Amino acid sequence: MSVKHFMMLMLMALTVFPSHAVKREKLNFNMGWLLQVGDLKGAESTNYDDHPWQRVTLPHAWNQPEAFRVPIAQLSDTVMWYRKHFKLNNIVLSIFSLIATLWRRLSRI
Repeated sequence: MSVKHFMMLMLMALTVFPSHAVKREKLNFNMGWLLQVGDLKGAESTNYDDHPWQRVTLPHAWNQPEAFRVPIAQLSDTVMWYRKHFKLNNIVLSIFSLIATLWRRLSRI
């Protein structure tokens, strides 16, 4: 599917759900993040046990204890995982479902 077709699809989806029909809600997405330093096998899975991970609020530097204390060439360099659990409301899920369905159908053309 071309970018042009995808943009038309997005415009159609937005007209189905008029913006005045939904009360806009502003949320602070910075709180409630989880952090684990290290290369963890399987951490990309949604059912990975992240219970022991450190709870952080963004912005957050995983190497904060050493930041500005050592030269930049001596800073730790590793893999770290940030994760956040959240739920989308039914309207957002409906929009994503509609877009996914239309994408699948139009990509077959």
